[in-house]
Amino acid sequence: MKAETLSLLRRGAPEAERWPHARRLFEHQRALCPDYAAFVGDADPQSFAALPAAPVGLFRDLRFCVTAESGVIFRTSGTTSGQRGAHHLPDAEAVELASRLHFDAMLPGCPTGNTLSFVTDAAAHPDSSLGHMIRHLAPGARTFFHPGAGVDAEAGWAALRAVSAPVFVPATAFALADLLDHPGDAKLPPGSVVMVTGGFKGRRTQLDEAGLWAEAQGRLGPGARLVGEYGMTELSSQLWDVGEGYVAPPWLIVLVVAPDTGAPLPDGALGLLRFVDLASWGSCVAIETQDLGVLQGGRLRLRGRVTDAPARGCSLTAEEAMALR
Repeated sequence: MKAETLSLLRRGAPEAERWPHARRLFEHQRALCPDYAAFVGDADPQSFAALPAAPVGLFRDLRFCVTAESGVIFRTSGTTSGQRGAHHLPDAEAVELASRLHFDAMLPGCPTGNTLSFVTDAAAHPDSSLGHMIRHLAPGARTFFHPGAGVDAEAGWAALRAVSAPVFVPATAFALADLLDHPGDAKLPPGSVVMVTGGFKGRRTQLDEAGLWAEAQGRLGPGARLVGEYGMTELSSQLWDVGEGYVAPPWLIVLVVAPDTGAPLPDGALGLLRFVDLASWGSCVAIETQDLGVLQGGRLRLRGRVTDAPARGCSLTAEEAMALR
């Protein structure tokens, strides 16, 4: 299934091939992964919406992987319970290909060769899926965020002020907020891209998303283009918002369902997000999140999380680090 999946990704996942491929992944994973087989039972799905979607919380207790040995393990940043979910993969090739293809399609010409990063560095934390993505897209990135210490704001502002060519600045929402809590500004050159990712709700604080973006734009100047990235440890693909909502790659099917029944909802309705990720050939093809959103015209707008859902994700890592200072 790996070669078939890589080929599908490279060809842009033609619409006619998506469901047949999803069904083959479902059978492949049920045959080779005991935990997945136990989860789906004798289900016989005939559509994306009918695929049994594993709640992301199950990744804390079950191992969804088609190989006995995991080549790569990405772990969530944790929850208030302290348990960490784990996404086991045979290898990272499909993850890397999926991230590169959609990134290049959404942000052609992004200056990744000149990257100042405010996310976890994969060299120090190889189980971070976000850090892995940034390291793959921008292998020469300089990092100014350190778990356990937080953002090195003084060095970060100095580096931002020193740039003379377009720069790529990936940051989690809470890391960006931490940077902006410190004095400084830097008028980035035109063509610069600032990526904001991670939730805006944490254990102690809730960020004002619009206010954060507005302040970042003011402090970094009109040359900085702010874009949003949405992904999670349990997915192999990401969505990007370069204006007017998040766009999924063609191999990532986005479903909005009723939280109480799981029934698919029409365009424009608020509901719980499910994803069928055709890049996840070796783990779990369909997941159900704790995030709420509205899908309209092929674009996703996030609307927070299910009430009382535990804090989790990349921004939680930054918030925890800030709390230690």
